[in-house]
Amino acid sequence: MRLAGRYAVLEALGAQHAADIHAANSVSDAIWDYIHPGPFDGEAAYRDWAAGASNAAQQYYAICNLESERFEGVASFMRIAPEA
Repeated sequence: MRLAGRYAVLEALGAQHAADIHAANSVSDAIWDYIHPGPFDGEAAYRDWAAGASNAAQQYYAICNLESERFEGVASFMRIAPEA
């Protein structure tokens, strides 16, 4: 799935996004204080997590900054329940 907006594009998170996102998020481990599941030991660990992070209860998206044209973040939408 791909969601396009004016400033960013969201794509279903996968291993192909790991290098860009890991680099953007490795500036400081403080970003992981309130976000599960990091920090990660390296890009390979992040890639392994990204490859299987999404499931039926929680979908993760890679965020591409259209100005830099790089994936720089992750968003998740939990408990998507159309019947609710």
